[in-house]
Amino acid sequence: WAHEAELDPNDVDAGVKLSQALRQMGNYGDAMQAAERTLIVAPNNVEALLEVARSQVGRGQGFYAIEPARQAQALSPRDWRIPSLLGVAYEQASRFDEALAAHRQALALAPDNPVALGNLGMYYAARGDTAKAEATLRQAAARPDAPIAVRQNLALVVGLVLWLLAPVLT
Repeated sequence: WAHEAELDPNDVDAGVKLSQALRQMGNYGDAMQAAERTLIVAPNNVEALLEVARSQVGRGQGFYAIEPARQAQALSPRDWRIPSLLGVAYEQASRFDEALAAHRQALALAPDNPVALGNLGMYYAARGDTAKAEATLRQAAARPDAPIAVRQNLALVVGLVLWLLAPVLT
């Protein structure tokens, strides 16, 4: 995608795909730059805005992900991915009430979506509510389209619950 984006800097799709590929490799700074270059050409491109936000979340800088995610939400208010991402960004920014509201909005837009459920489950886990976390993640993992990350997070939470119960059981 780097070659395609270099050949035609106005190719929005190539810019977004480059950003996605870089982010998936863990190159969050480069991914963000690729998405920002795309936004110069297409300032209202939802996918590029989401890539900026995802890159910031990947860097652990959720506060800086909020504004591009909000811009994307204004452009695509029915897209469940945006409030789900906003929920994670708000969590990183320690804005927990807004995070919970965003996760719930994502589920209102896409009931039973395994990714939205998984993000809500991890919100509960981070808040120490392992019972809600496990129940929500089990619901997410039961979906046939659940990604492996949801199952991994469920295993993590179940392991945490067992570890927390170990002193009681011995």
